[in-house]
Amino acid sequence: MIMQISDPGTLSKEEIQRNIELLKSRNGMERQRARIALVTIGTQAIDFFAELATHPQDTVRWEAVKGLGQLMDPITAPLLINALDDENTAVRWLAAEGLVKLNKHGLIPLLEALTRQKITIFLREGAHHVIKSLARKYPSEEIEKLLKSLDLTTNHSDVPILARNLLDMLNPGN
Repeated sequence: MIMQISDPGTLSKEEIQRNIELLKSRNGMERQRARIALVTIGTQAIDFFAELATHPQDTVRWEAVKGLGQLMDPITAPLLINALDDENTAVRWLAAEGLVKLNKHGLIPLLEALTRQKITIFLREGAHHVIKSLARKYPSEEIEKLLKSLDLTTNHSDVPILARNLLDMLNPGN
């Protein structure tokens, strides 16, 4: 059973620990309540969710990545980008949706990742989802070229260059 939160936004160390353990429960409702309780503490929960985002259990990773997305804090972007490579489709989807919610604060770190890290099929699919979801907010020829390059049927060797071009357009001077 989840400990009651006496003051929303604050949890004792014991309540935090109990909710972290409940994220590993087989009971989905317990996991959901625990995740929501941890989200109420804000950025303090990032480290807890980050650690659980690599847990061997799919449901634990799912709850952790969902929590990171619900925090809607730009600090979570690198963790969400890492989760785009998760073996579980649902975890990857939540990571992409979390980046979309971050808007430009999710897009820019994703573009930076595309310029410097190995682009796996999962990262490519997740990046395509995020960029396509945000394309209406940042319409440009650069975004269309990058989306086409991220498509599974094309050659992907130009992704880093196209990501850099879009990054330079969105974030001039960096």
